[in-house]
Amino acid sequence: MILDVDEKILISKELRKYFRGIHEIHKIKESSWSSVYHILTTNRILFCKVGPLAGAVTHEYQILAFLRAQGLRCVPEILSYSEIGGKALLVTRFIKETGYYNVRKLAENFAKVHALKHKDETCKNFPIEFILGMENELSDLQYIWGKENPKRVRLMNKLGDALKQMRVLYKKRKQLFAQEPLRLIQMDAQDVVIPSVNEMYLVDWHLARYGDPACDLARLFIYEQDKTKKFDRDEFIKMYARGIPVNDSLLWRINYFHLGSLVAMLLYSFGDSVNLVRYKSSPLVVQQSEKDFFRRLLDKKIENNFDQIYLMLERLGH
Repeated sequence: MILDVDEKILISKELRKYFRGIHEIHKIKESSWSSVYHILTTNRILFCKVGPLAGAVTHEYQILAFLRAQGLRCVPEILSYSEIGGKALLVTRFIKETGYYNVRKLAENFAKVHALKHKDETCKNFPIEFILGMENELSDLQYIWGKENPKRVRLMNKLGDALKQMRVLYKKRKQLFAQEPLRLIQMDAQDVVIPSVNEMYLVDWHLARYGDPACDLARLFIYEQDKTKKFDRDEFIKMYARGIPVNDSLLWRINYFHLGSLVAMLLYSFGDSVNLVRYKSSPLVVQQSEKDFFRRLLDKKIENNFDQIYLMLERLGH
């Protein structure tokens, strides 16, 4: 991986082709997907993502270009995209948060995104594939941690039981998912809403896929209701229904994906699938990581999440 100083030099050299008066480059975030920078110029702030070619940054550029071409102005405006030194550089206009929260506008924007259907009927429903695949992820984690700790065994068994019940629920209600055409979904929903003047922007499109829009809504409801008291779920559904039909099937699937998100939060408190290979080969990392993880997992709030999971499983099964 390119060192920070080399990456900043690469960014500065490339972006001076497009923008004048670049004064400062600040890294504000780094993940397995990309590095994120604020770039200060003489008259504005730029937002830049840097990542491997053909990776998440390239994917986000393609999604943003597609959405802007469809007339959606609720996503970041692309200012430049370039590929250099084995890296993809995406620069978008910086969006300033104003604090004015318009839940009706947010619902309208999600409905516009979800109106974009996939024409290929053979395309897989990505959120469902993700949920059903978590059983394999759990097996990997059990392999890493071993089974000598009774508390560990109990928690892993509870997760495994929940995932098996989710698979059974899916098979029983499979027709509810099959009836719905696959639509473009944002797939993230955590910290992706930026309230601005006359707009509710949706950012971070690197995970976007085609799948069930109920997944987006479930994750949005979890994160936005936790984030702000200004989010009104009923008002959102009422406005969303003007663009996308809302029926009992959609509401059931929202609850199903809500349940899937709760299980995923517990499963990935340790580390995502990208990290599993690294953890397997580093016993010291495993020991420290599992120590930190189980301290969090044994917290009362986490135990309450298990109670919520089993309550939702019971309700969805009826």
